[in-house]
Amino acid sequence: MKMIRNQGHGAGKSLTLSLGGETVLDFSFIPAGSFRMGSPVAEEGHEDSEAPQRLVTFSRDFWLSSAPVTAEQWNALMGLPPEAPPDGAQPRTHVSWEDAQRFVVRLSAVFPGQSFRLPTEAEWEYACRAGTTGCYSNGETEADLAQIAWYAGNSGGTTHPVGMKEKNAWGLYDMHGNVFEWCLDWDGPYPCEEQRDPTGPPDGTKRILRGGCFKCPPLYCRAANRYSAPPDRRAPNFGFRLAAVP
Repeated sequence: MKMIRNQGHGAGKSLTLSLGGETVLDFSFIPAGSFRMGSPVAEEGHEDSEAPQRLVTFSRDFWLSSAPVTAEQWNALMGLPPEAPPDGAQPRTHVSWEDAQRFVVRLSAVFPGQSFRLPTEAEWEYACRAGTTGCYSNGETEADLAQIAWYAGNSGGTTHPVGMKEKNAWGLYDMHGNVFEWCLDWDGPYPCEEQRDPTGPPDGTKRILRGGCFKCPPLYCRAANRYSAPPDRRAPNFGFRLAAVP
């Protein structure tokens, strides 16, 4: 029997969904607040698409899955064998933005009292930074990145089971590296003005992905780095995690 469990209080809260048997999907609590989205021109690796930096405010708390959705979690909910990799603790890869939407629809049907979706690009970066302002959620150097991410320098050219590296201050694993993660937004330039609960452009041809992947050099794994692809594209380094809003 599927169920929802809430544990803890305040920023230490967690949400756990039972997907059947011993398979669960954990979410971390992300508090409402503000941050400066994007990267300064002086940041190493800065790209024009990451500017201008601006203040973004979230008016309410939300939840974000503590790690990318795994092959085991996908199979438990969708009833389909994972395409790759065979290890169920690995991120579910070869998944398009449209595939992620099918997962959202199914999860929402199983848990009708909770609203699920992909995180917006702004939510993703806010949660990744977890109150920090550097290149990575734990510092500025490649040595820092190696503590929290699987990237080109330590992955051996493949994905790894989620949750093996250090989590950030808000309890999130693998925000940097391992797999790119689909976001809700269409790709488009940043506005100049401050924003409140932004959802990105109203239309476009490509959807945003964030976080870098196991094949990426450090600069492509920065908190501010942006990537995009057509919503029907599948790749061995594409995955996703979910947001939940009460």
